[in-house]
Amino acid sequence: MARGRTVIAGGLLALSLGLAPAARAATDGDLIADNGFESSTAGFEASTPLDGSVSLETAHPIAGAQSLHVSLNGFGRASFTQQYGFGGGPLADSVTVSAKVRVDGGTPGNVLRVCAIAYPFLEQDPHQACQSVPIDADHVVNASATVPMNGLRVDRVIFQLRLESGGTIDATVDDAHAFVATDRLPPVPEAYSLVDYITDHGFETSKEGFAPFYRVDGRVLRSTDNPISGASSLRVNLNDYGRSGKLVSWGYDGGPLADSVTVAGKVRVDKGPFVQVCAIAYFFLDPEPATKCEDVTTSEDVFVTLPTNGRKLSRVFFQVSTPDDPVNATLDDAHLYIVEKPDPEH
Repeated sequence: MARGRTVIAGGLLALSLGLAPAARAATDGDLIADNGFESSTAGFEASTPLDGSVSLETAHPIAGAQSLHVSLNGFGRASFTQQYGFGGGPLADSVTVSAKVRVDGGTPGNVLRVCAIAYPFLEQDPHQACQSVPIDADHVVNASATVPMNGLRVDRVIFQLRLESGGTIDATVDDAHAFVATDRLPPVPEAYSLVDYITDHGFETSKEGFAPFYRVDGRVLRSTDNPISGASSLRVNLNDYGRSGKLVSWGYDGGPLADSVTVAGKVRVDKGPFVQVCAIAYFFLDPEPATKCEDVTTSEDVFVTLPTNGRKLSRVFFQVSTPDDPVNATLDDAHLYIVEKPDPEH
């Protein structure tokens, strides 16, 4: 198979075990049930007694009748943890934690770190992101942190409050949430695997091979001007009947047996009537392609799945085109999924 593809982490084992969910586009329900700490500490606890303690604050809560009080010693940790069963976690686009936080006191200069931590399935190293909240007893901060997961299967999610220095810190926490945003993914039959042929989904460092088919079609560039998300997006400026896209191809008889080809992403039409987003597949020894398209007139999440019924692929396209007038569009969070079955002859 072609080099440079991304196999969704943990996916090969988990998917072969039949654990892949049906296609969906959603944010999973809040992992923290008692968001306001009105009846419990909602699963938050200090990592060890030496790290500090958590308790319910009724004297000066942020909201409601009570909040969570967190006291941390030097380099202390207090956390909420969601652990999924073996291979049972969702395939995630991102993990986000948020809360209202007031740091009431502590050693001068200390800051509280509010962190989202996610462990991918069958990986030892976590993905994490944090926001710092300094000592300021007079202000409540809306703290949040988001970890991009890019389709990895989540094994464990942690909402962590921590002190990364000596001394102590005391904080009040309320309105706490932890969400796992899940990708919309094609269903994966038994013995097949799900492969994403786009690595830099947000076009943060590259154009990921997207280009106009011919010079007269227009141009494709990374742009930091009004991105859909992140620091940059892909800008697609097309002339009349212009076509652009990403091509994945294999050598003679080298393509996978595929159940489906899916193109997905966030698409915004900046100028012009509409663009077409298409999944196109050419099969081995067949000159005629299969095509499925979706029209976008304003801004929407696109998800186009082309069934390929176990046929051997020769090449596939993620195509963004205009069948008529010129159009300028923006693409982000792009995916080119192929549901593949191992070829017993290779």
